Amino acid sequence: MRKEKENRKSSAYNIDELLNELSNNLGTQVEERKRFAEKARLTGDNADHRFNQLLRDYLDGLQSDGERLEACHNIIKICKSYVREYQKKSVV
Repeated sequence: MRKEKENRKSSAYNIDELLNELSNNLGTQVEERKRFAEKARLTGDNADHRFNQLLRDYLDGLQSDGERLEACHNIIKICKSYVREYQKKSVV
């Protein structure tokens, strides 16, 4: 009976410890996102858009820096293509 009670206390402690760790990690992630947005100097109404975070999550999920660089180059190409199209439309 005593051992069972000790196990429950230990489990409760582990859950509390886990919740504290998750809370701390979440706070750290929020701060990292803010620092990144400031460092990248994101501007406009869409600076805080969910897409920006999804893009970061995608890049962070890649296996290597080489894959991240390749993905960034492709993203830049896609964006440049959109810029060219919008510039053409705005001139006409």
